[in-house]
Formats: sequence, structure tokens, C-alpha cells
Amino acid sequence: MRYLIVLLPLLGLICCKDSQESKMEPLDNISVIEQAHTSKPHPGKIIMEQECYSCHDPAASMTNRIAPPMEAIKRHYIDSSITKKEFTEALILWVNDPETEKKMPGAHKNFGPMPYMPNPDEAIALIAEYIYDYELERPDWFEAHFQEAHKKGMGVCKCFELQEPKTD
Repeated sequence: MRYLIVLLPLLGLICCKDSQESKMEPLDNISVIEQAHTSKPHPGKIIMEQECYSCHDPAASMTNRIAPPMEAIKRHYIDSSITKKEFTEALILWVNDPETEKKMPGAHKNFGPMPYMPNPDEAIALIAEYIYDYELERPDWFEAHFQEAHKKGMGVCKCFELQEPKTD
């Protein structure tokens, strides 16, 4: 019992000393930034999933979709020459006035103009930031469809023309 009385305070001192040392270590800025990005989803992603995925759902099949996936919007609007600011301005303009759409005439023709969605410009800017900076979820069928519709020399893009299901 006497040994226990002596060992417990010593054990306490050793444990406290170790925990204080770990608190004193300098933070690695890169790991802090990575942790911030992985711990919470980007606010633009959250808004996009709540507001846009009702029509632009990447889980929708090729035949059951009511609008192109967000990945298609990204690929039609963003190339190496467009800045994030230009893309943000274009997305805000389009969401506030869907009739101004000019980059996806096939989708506009086949699905009609996007209905007006009353969202604040700040929310649309967060969506634009997420689309511009991050890789988007895309349907399994999308890559093959996009490549087929954009073959060199095809002329007019045949993206998102409604297609009849193939029957054998």
C-alpha cells in the first residue's frame, strides 16, 4: 500500500508532463489546411446538393435525367482561359436569368431553360467556387457520353440530346 501511495503521484507527474509536451508542438500549416478541408464539406457543395441536385443529380441515369449533370456544366463553362471570377459572374447571370444560357444549346433545346431559382448571389458564388476548385461527382455513363458527343470534326455538339434506349 505504501508503494501505491508513492507510485500514483509519480505516475500522475509523468502523464501530465507528456500531455503538456504534445500541446506545445508547433502546428504544421499544411496539415491544418488539409484538416479544415476534410473535416467539413465546402459550403458551396452543401448548397449545390440541396439546391441543384434535384434536377442535376449525378446519380440519375442517362434516360431518367431532367437536366445535365453539374460536371457537364463545368466542362462547358470552364476551360483554361476562364478565370474563377468570370465563371462566377457567368453562373450568377445564368441562375438569375436562365434564358441567357448560350454555352449548352443542346441541353437548353432538349431540357428547356432552367427554371428561375431564387438564390442569393453569395450562395451562387459559393457554388461557383466549389465547381471551379473541386472535382465533381459524375454519373458512370458521363465520360463515354461526353467523349462521343465531342469527337473532333463532329461539328455541332450533340450533348444531351434525348436518346431512345437501345433494344436488342
